[in-house]
Amino acid sequence: MENFLIQLKRFYMLLSTPALAVFALCYFAADEPLVLEQTRYYILIVIYILALVSVPVSSFIMRRAVNKCAGLSEQDQVATYNRAYRIRLFTLNIISYLCGPLYVLTLEKGCCYLFAIVTIVILLSYPTRSFVFTAQNRDND
Repeated sequence: MENFLIQLKRFYMLLSTPALAVFALCYFAADEPLVLEQTRYYILIVIYILALVSVPVSSFIMRRAVNKCAGLSEQDQVATYNRAYRIRLFTLNIISYLCGPLYVLTLEKGCCYLFAIVTIVILLSYPTRSFVFTAQNRDND
């Protein structure tokens, strides 16, 4: 199980850390909007809808994986949880990576706020032993 957590932490860091650099680069490189005002709102609506759908869906996938892991062997738990965790991180990081270039296009503060919210959710998803086992124990009670 320790090797599994080490792999998840490595995956987490390799996928999530560059998002901060990408957003910072885009934030400081942007000086004026590249699209019309009406187009900016359409872009924001699309990214907000994407976030509103992907965050609960990825949470549902994680919860379902934790529920499935309750009666499985350790190797099956690792495979099930690994897949669900990677799906969650990919979906959250896709939104995070999109916020930077969309900020360059629109210069809307909404992209900054969405990036901050998604980054907080990603930070809360850091893979620790207590994160995995607390979720399993809470579901068993």
